[in-house]
Amino acid sequence: WSAGSSNRALRVVGTVYALFEGAMYTFVFNWVPACAGALGGFAQFAPVQGLLFACLMTAISIGGELFTLATRRVSVETIGVAVFAASSLCMATPVYCSLRGSGDTFTVLFTAFLGFEVCVGAFQPCIASLRSKYVPDALQSTVNNLFRCPLNMLVAAGTMLSDFFPLHIVFAICTAAHAAATLCQLRLAMATPKAKVASD
Repeated sequence: WSAGSSNRALRVVGTVYALFEGAMYTFVFNWVPACAGALGGFAQFAPVQGLLFACLMTAISIGGELFTLATRRVSVETIGVAVFAASSLCMATPVYCSLRGSGDTFTVLFTAFLGFEVCVGAFQPCIASLRSKYVPDALQSTVNNLFRCPLNMLVAAGTMLSDFFPLHIVFAICTAAHAAATLCQLRLAMATPKAKVASD
């Protein structure tokens, strides 16, 4: 605890980890009803659910590859800013669709969900790189466990949100979490000395 309280970079890494994954698991529990609603009901959604899920998993793989390519040009801190900002925009899309409407709501909605899963694929190696850089090896398990407490609280709250709020409110909360992560990561990126990124 003392190491975390005296190391701002460590706190930022733990905070963005909790914010992103908390919102991500909230998305996991709500993408199905959101897509089903856009298609007109679960009867219309059920025949294509497996295909849509496969597309989302493919998007995660693409995100991981994009992260690898991006590290040849920019720092991990900057990639994190882009990932969190893009995630916020993707989660804002279902809010916009619900409030303003769209000519083809499902297409717009699912495109945003694919974009978010690309961000998830990039987030996993990004946060692993940030942890290895800013969290001392001796404190890895301790720090991870400390930040799992707020993460688990966010996940528990997120899974129950749809019981009390319409889906666009749930996604608005996810948008806010990703926006907060973006601001935190931006502070970390601005505080990090510029270094030349080696290219292959």
